[in-house]
Amino acid sequence: ITSCEGGYALSGNACKKDSGAIKFVINTRVVKSLSFNVRNTTNATNINFNINWGDGTQENIFSSGKVSHTYASSGKYTITIEGNLPEMGEITTKNVVELKQLNLSTVKIFYNTFSYQANLTGTIPALPASLISGYGMFSGCSGLTGKIPALPDSLKMGTFMFSGCSGLTGTIPALPDSLTDGLYMFNFCRSLTGTIPELPDSLEDGSYMFAYCSGLTKLPSHFSTNLKYGSEMFADCSGLTGTIPALPDSMTHGWNMFEGCSGLTGKIPSLPDSLTSGTYMFAGCSGLTGKSPKKPSGLTSYRDIFRGTKVTNDGSWPSDAW
Repeated sequence: ITSCEGGYALSGNACKKDSGAIKFVINTRVVKSLSFNVRNTTNATNINFNINWGDGTQENIFSSGKVSHTYASSGKYTITIEGNLPEMGEITTKNVVELKQLNLSTVKIFYNTFSYQANLTGTIPALPASLISGYGMFSGCSGLTGKIPALPDSLKMGTFMFSGCSGLTGTIPALPDSLTDGLYMFNFCRSLTGTIPELPDSLEDGSYMFAYCSGLTKLPSHFSTNLKYGSEMFADCSGLTGTIPALPDSMTHGWNMFEGCSGLTGKIPSLPDSLTSGTYMFAGCSGLTGKSPKKPSGLTSYRDIFRGTKVTNDGSWPSDAW
């Protein structure tokens, strides 16, 4: 094993220098250790990174598994990770208090890395440009504040990424064209405001994506052409106004999709023939009016789909749709 300036390599191999770093602060007042998981779901053969534990000690890591360090005394320590770390898993010791840097160029996946760090405050720094998945990265971090940084163009999975981050403010940044999974991505981010950005056509799962974001004010101008799952996508987004754009032909699940969006107005657009589940889809949308759209022949779950609206039956719906 050899090391070189700015990089790390196995003996006999050339030194590879990687830019950026992961840098965060912990407080060991209660828990005098730090533990996190190095994942390898992609079977990477080049795990090779250095950890500076912030107490004068360093360690080189060359494989997946649990990484731990114990501190001799209580205090705040800045941890710095450099080198080749393709996947960083959850920090299981819940003592992270600040994020300083996250732009390590080799990171492709963060998996629940900072989830439910109850003492984590401050803003989110720039994300790595190579990030593919941010699954649960900041989930439950209600102490984070400020704006969401730009989302990398490479991001495909945003599942639970900012879920429960109720202190984040400002507008949602542009969604990358590569995003396919937005499940729970921003739900319960109640302090986010403004227009929901345009949804990329690659998005397939938008379930709960913006649910309970009551500060959002306007829907995107169109839905993703490949959207299949829209269940509770905008549920209880009571600040949304305007009309509902055309629904995608690909959508199969729309239960509770707009439930509680009392500020939406106008007529409900045509429902896609592919829709099979629409229970409570528009329930509580008291500003919706006009004749109901035609009931899709394959829609088997539709109870209370128009409950609490001013929509009237076009003749194709049983009475329990209201």
